[in-house]
Amino acid sequence: MEIKKALNVIIVFYFMMACSYAGRRVDVTKTCNSEADCGSDECCVPDSNQVTKRGMPKAPLPIFINSGICRKIGTLNDSCFVDQKEKAGVIRECPCEKGFFCEGAGLKSPFGEIGTCKPIQKVCRNNGDCLNTQCCRCPLMRKGKRQIEPCVCQDNGVNGAQCIVEHNNVDLMTFERFCPCSNGFTCHGNGMKEVPLGEHGKCKPIQKVCRNNGDCLNTQCCRCPLMRKGKRQIEPCVCQDHGVDGDKCIVEHNAAVLLTFEKFCPCSNGFTCHGNGIKEIPLGEHGECMAVEGTPVEKECEDSYDCGEGQCCKCPLMRKGKMQIQQKCVCADVGKRHGTCIVEHMQTTHETYEMFCPCGPRLLCLGNNKHEIPLGEYGKCMAAGDLARGRPILPPVETRTPCTSRKQCKKDECCLSIHRPIGKRGLEEQPQAYCEKRGICNEGCLMNNGNRKRPESGKVFVGECPCAKGLKCTPNGMTDIPLGPMGTCEPKRRKFRERKCKKLRG
Repeated sequence: MEIKKALNVIIVFYFMMACSYAGRRVDVTKTCNSEADCGSDECCVPDSNQVTKRGMPKAPLPIFINSGICRKIGTLNDSCFVDQKEKAGVIRECPCEKGFFCEGAGLKSPFGEIGTCKPIQKVCRNNGDCLNTQCCRCPLMRKGKRQIEPCVCQDNGVNGAQCIVEHNNVDLMTFERFCPCSNGFTCHGNGMKEVPLGEHGKCKPIQKVCRNNGDCLNTQCCRCPLMRKGKRQIEPCVCQDHGVDGDKCIVEHNAAVLLTFEKFCPCSNGFTCHGNGIKEIPLGEHGECMAVEGTPVEKECEDSYDCGEGQCCKCPLMRKGKMQIQQKCVCADVGKRHGTCIVEHMQTTHETYEMFCPCGPRLLCLGNNKHEIPLGEYGKCMAAGDLARGRPILPPVETRTPCTSRKQCKKDECCLSIHRPIGKRGLEEQPQAYCEKRGICNEGCLMNNGNRKRPESGKVFVGECPCAKGLKCTPNGMTDIPLGPMGTCEPKRRKFRERKCKKLRG
C-alpha cells in the first residue's frame, strides 16, 4: 500500500510539473517534436522556456509535451553556429539556407562557434567568370601556400564603397583588395596610399564639369568653389541640383540671376531661402530652403500608382547612401511638347522614373545623341506632325551602324560621336560613334565641322554632322564651347530653297 501511495504522489507531482511547463508555451504559434513537423524552409529548435542557459533541455518533460518551436532557416546576417554540435539530439539554432554559409565571429559556446549567415561567394579566375556588375577580386600579395586565398566575384563599388584611385578607367583581368566603382561613379582619393596598390578612396557620383548655368539642366546650377585664387585652390565648377526643403543656401541668391553660384545653388521653384543670422563674407547670410506659403506641396510617392492621371513617380538619380536620402520621389506631370525626356523611358514601363517623366500621350521622345550614364540618351517630346516636317526618329543605338571614320557611312551620313567633350582635350579621343544623317534645312550645325577650311578627313565628327550636299552652314551668332561657332543649315541658292528642302525631307 505504501508503494502505491508513493507512486500516486509521483504521478501527481509529474502532472503538476507538466502543467507548469505547458503554461509557459502560450506565446508559441507552432510547436514541433521533429523536423517533419515544420515546413521546408523551417527547422525545429528548443523553446527558450524549455532550455537551460547552456542550451540543455529542462527536466522533467512528459513525452506528450512538444519539445520545440519551428523557426525560419537562417538568411543574410542571421545568427548561426559553425559546425553546430547536437546536445541530447537538440540543435540550438537553425542552419543557414542554401547559398549561404556560417561565418564565425570567434566566440565559442557549448554548441560551437557563434557566427552569422553570409552569402557564398563565387570563385573566379578573371572578370569573365563574374556578372557585368561584378569584378574578380583577389587578395593582395599572394605569396606562399599559407597566404593563398581564392579570388571571388564581388559587386562593383557604389556610393561610399572603398576603392583604389588607380583602378579608375583601368581594364584588368582581376582587381586586388577592392573592385572598381560602378558606372556613374568615380573613386575620390583620401590621401592615404598603400604600396603597391595605390591611393585609397571612396566611390562618389560623377559630377558634370561646367562653365556656366547653360551647361547644366534646368533644375541645376553651375556651382563653383568660393574665392578660387592661385593654382592650389582651383577646383572645377560642377552641375548641382537646386536646393529643396532643408538644403543649405545663401539668402542673397534669392531671385538672383548669375552665370555661376558660389558654394550653394539657389532654392528650387516653390522654395525660398530663410536666413539663420550667420553671415559669411563675401557670400552673404546662410540659411535653409523652405517652401513658399501658398505653393502646392509636392506629393511623395513610392511608385507611379500613388500619383494621379497624367503623372509619374519621379526620383532623383542614383539615390544611394545617406547623403542623397534627403531627396525623395515625388509625383510630377508627364512630359509636354518640347519638354526634356529620356529615350529609354519610352521603350519600357517603370514603376518609378529617374530625373524626367516619359512623354505624354501622342508624343514621342526624339533623341539628340547626348548621353548621360547611366540614364541614357536625352531628347525632346515631339508630336507626330513635328516629325513629319523634320527628320524622322533616330533608331535606337543597337540598330545604328558603328563607325570609326566617315568612309564607313553612306554619302548622306557622317560618323558622329555620342559623347560630348568637356574642354579641348576631349576633341581628340571619341571612342564610340555611329553613322547619322547629315543636317537638312533649318537644322543646327557647327561652322568648323567641315563647313569652312577644316578638311573632312576620316575623323569622327563631334556635336553635329555637317550640312547635306547643296546646303551651307549660315552662322547665327552663337558659339558652342569648345566646339566653336554655331549656325543653321540653309540652301546655297535661295531661288530653289523650298524645292531643295522638300527633296531632302523626302
